[in-house]
Formats: sequence, C-alpha cells, structure tokens
Amino acid sequence: MGGIFFPLALATACVGIQSVHADEIDVTLFGQPCRMIGPMPEAQLRAIHDVGPERTPPPMSQKETVDSIARALKQTHPALDEYRHLLQSRLKEYEQFFAAWEQFKRSRNRELFLKSSPSRPSLRSAIQTGLATSHGKPTTAALESILELFSQDSDLALQELFHKALRSLKISYECESST
Repeated sequence: MGGIFFPLALATACVGIQSVHADEIDVTLFGQPCRMIGPMPEAQLRAIHDVGPERTPPPMSQKETVDSIARALKQTHPALDEYRHLLQSRLKEYEQFFAAWEQFKRSRNRELFLKSSPSRPSLRSAIQTGLATSHGKPTTAALESILELFSQDSDLALQELFHKALRSLKISYECESST
C-alpha cells in the first residue's frame, strides 16, 4: 500500500521544528516503517529511538537485555530524564520480581515471595491475580499472567512520558499510511 509523505520542509513546519536543518532516520515503529525526524544528529535520534517504549524489553527478557537498556538510558538527552527515571524504576521492579520468583520456585513459600516482590499496589494486584490462576503455585501460566499484567500497568505511563519528551525536543515520527 502506498504511503503518504509530506515534503521534509512541510513536515518540519508541521511539528514546529525551529531549525532549518532536521536529520531523519528510518525506523520501525510497532512493525510499521517510519521516519524519525528531529533537529539533532542522526546518532542522537537513533539513541532516543532505541530507548523508546516499543524498544524496551518485554517483561520476560533476560537480565542482559535489562542491563543493556539501562546502559543506553544513561546516554540519552536530559529531556528524557523523567521517562528515564520511570523506566529505570520499572526495570528494577522486574529484577526484584524475577529474584523473588526464582526463590519462590525453589522454596514454594508464598508469603516469602509476596514479601520479596515489588510493593507497588497495582503490581501486588497483578501478583495476586496471577497466583490465583495457578492455585498459588509458581507455574509458567502464573508467571505469564503476572508479567502481562505488569506490562499493561507500565506501558501507558512510559509512552506518555516518552512522547512528552519528544514533543519538547521537537522530534516526530512520520509513518506510512495503511490506506
């Protein structure tokens, strides 16, 4: 299907970019080919895109992936500080949860697991719901249920902060139309 693209000068005017020169990079956003346009070098645009909500690790990712995102976050623009802090907090919650889960699998001690898990109320609710699906046992189905609920809880807030930062930086995404 054909895409609808505006000339770069018109696109930059539409999003309020003050610079005469705007760099752009080709990216994939939720499976769709797009361009990221902003008044900064391509390397900075790439670094910002690489830590966006779509690119952050799914909850079941390995620790190496979490560490890689944490390292990349340290190198992002200061406008992303609020997003960075929330994402780092979420990553720490995942690490805390996985450590508690591993202990739960070995000990089968539900109280210790609950005590060791993240304490944010919405996450506690996700844990309780997930454990109810498995009669309180550390099953794969319970883990998947808990992580799906964790992800839903985190996604909206992270997306809002990320896009708020992009607007402040005068960065936009231009994606092909599916019509």
